[in-house]
Amino acid sequence: LHTPPHLTRCCVLRLTCQQSRAADMEVDSFTGFHERDAPKLNQNLDNIIVADNMPVVPAAKIDKLRSVLQKVFSSFGQIVDFHLPLDDEKGTIGYGFIEYSSREEAMNAVAQGQGYKLDKKHVFNITLMSDFDKYINTPEQFEAPNETMPEAVNLTSWLENQDCEDQYVVQHGTQTTVFLNRRESNLVVQDRKAWTDSYLAWSPKGSYLATFHRQGIALWGGPEWARLHRFAHVGVKFIDFSPCERYLVSWSDEVPDSAANPQAIIVWDIKTGAKKRAFSTEGTKVAWPFFKWSHDDKFFARMIEDKISVYETPSMGLLNNKSMKVMSDSYTHDATKPELSFAWSPSDNILSYWVPEEGQRPAKVVLVSIPERQELSVKNLFNVKECKIIWQQQGDYLCVKVDRYTKSKKASFTNFEIFHMREKLIPCDVLEMKEKVEAFSWEPCGDKFAVIFGETPRISVSFYQLSSAGVALLKSFEKVNVNAVSWSPRGQHCVMASLNGSTAGLLTFVDTGDMNVMNQVEHTMATDLEWDPTGRYVVSAISFWREKVDNGFFVWSFQGRLLQKHNMDKFYQLLWRPRPPTLLTKAHIEKIKKNMKTYQSRFEAQDKLQQSKASAEMIEKRRKNADSWSSYRTDRERHFRDIGPKLRAMRADVKDISEANFQEKEEAIEFFVREDVELLDKLDV
Repeated sequence: LHTPPHLTRCCVLRLTCQQSRAADMEVDSFTGFHERDAPKLNQNLDNIIVADNMPVVPAAKIDKLRSVLQKVFSSFGQIVDFHLPLDDEKGTIGYGFIEYSSREEAMNAVAQGQGYKLDKKHVFNITLMSDFDKYINTPEQFEAPNETMPEAVNLTSWLENQDCEDQYVVQHGTQTTVFLNRRESNLVVQDRKAWTDSYLAWSPKGSYLATFHRQGIALWGGPEWARLHRFAHVGVKFIDFSPCERYLVSWSDEVPDSAANPQAIIVWDIKTGAKKRAFSTEGTKVAWPFFKWSHDDKFFARMIEDKISVYETPSMGLLNNKSMKVMSDSYTHDATKPELSFAWSPSDNILSYWVPEEGQRPAKVVLVSIPERQELSVKNLFNVKECKIIWQQQGDYLCVKVDRYTKSKKASFTNFEIFHMREKLIPCDVLEMKEKVEAFSWEPCGDKFAVIFGETPRISVSFYQLSSAGVALLKSFEKVNVNAVSWSPRGQHCVMASLNGSTAGLLTFVDTGDMNVMNQVEHTMATDLEWDPTGRYVVSAISFWREKVDNGFFVWSFQGRLLQKHNMDKFYQLLWRPRPPTLLTKAHIEKIKKNMKTYQSRFEAQDKLQQSKASAEMIEKRRKNADSWSSYRTDRERHFRDIGPKLRAMRADVKDISEANFQEKEEAIEFFVREDVELLDKLDV
């Protein structure tokens, strides 16, 4: 082992003292000085790490390698010393020593740098220098520890509900309440005051509830709603979970942030709580989410001007150490040009992006497989104003909304380029809309989509269905008050809604199986719609963040029947708890749907039993209220009889104090209700 110079620390203090009987000098004073003030040997190695599996390069390339390695390891903390041992020919030998300014920074380097992929052949193996004694002194014979491991928290305990009842969280005033949804009335699961400082967020599979605080983020879960993790990030504003709940991304604009010391964006490992990597937003326009994740958590990516940077986990390093350049070197981005965008497939590691026209080159939509970076499909587009990429939830289809100019460029129209991802060579259908398009929405698990188009008050909604033959129109609803179409997570059913406006509140429940309007209701001033994960219930709400009066929420069945009304002062948000993906295959699901009638009688019996239980609970509650009132009335009557003689003595002139002798006085109070002004035609005199 080549020992670096900074590990050999020794100080020798030599004191020469000549005793002179004539000088009569006391030797003890020198001895005291030696013991008290001699320099101490620093044996603390906790702030030093050993990085193995580094590239082996000759002397001519050492400076370049050192520059690359220092850039990597300086992202973990402040480097005090960086040492690369050399062989007899002055070349590196595959490992190095890095000293940080503190033990915390060294531990952070171990947590973030372990498994860091410099390239295909060099994946770092990092260890604290202070751990070598522990490894050297490891006994030959294994001895099982006596300590008992703490019981793991069951993060899916809420899925064990026998009636498959879902949960939702409500933030109102200073209270945060978790409810168990039931058809007639809800059950409070958890209720806490000042649980969050700003708002709430569920993880994608419903395992964690995230609360926001001044010092960072807290994650809660399990049967007891215990705090499971804390992530310190002062002034955090937004968070984003990876789809598989392995990682958490947080953003704060209140921390010191620079390229040399990035702190604004932090990627955390949820299970260990380790800070995996930090990114700077210096000179960057932050659009949330800052990163977009692949469906399996293996990759995350961001777009900076004309490049897409793809990072891989768990190393958090740039894939192949190179970003994907999607535009030519001559391209310059400015505010007048449209924003480039990209999106991951929800089911495959496929990246989709679009690039605008450049000189004689047309705009294009590109599908790329990751990590191979192989182009799967390229579609050229002309006279493009802007594009928007919209994936169907199951990844079966991709829609690119293309706003195009006419040849004169005085007007524009919209095309929908729809890619069939499961078919050979990925064919593309085109749907052209001459009128202005307001919104597009996919059926989550199906082959239908809805388009809102037109100008107020002539707004229309059209439903289409895809097949191998192309795009077929199912039905159009014309001259409707609609600005959003919200689909059931299970497909087929949807709500056409008017939200956030002076005319907000009209809800139309549609069954797209036969394009039948099941019901049309109204929740005046409604601002939000939220479907439960099963698609059986939908909530319309009026949030205090947008409207200051009539706050609360209504619970509807998927057919549009009102089940519950909840008026809450300063109601902010309602979020249904997500469910993890089902373990059933498509074949099993289709079989269940086909044989649904065989389960109908059992479900109806369970519903009647539940209703009878609810009725019994209501009767018992009313009986207790009646008994309480009877007891109170009997007590008051007894008290009145006891004080009757005293009252008569105090009012000697009144012989009977029954109600008949009490005088009643009525007072009429008038107050202004409203003023109606009606204009009359001017009369001829």
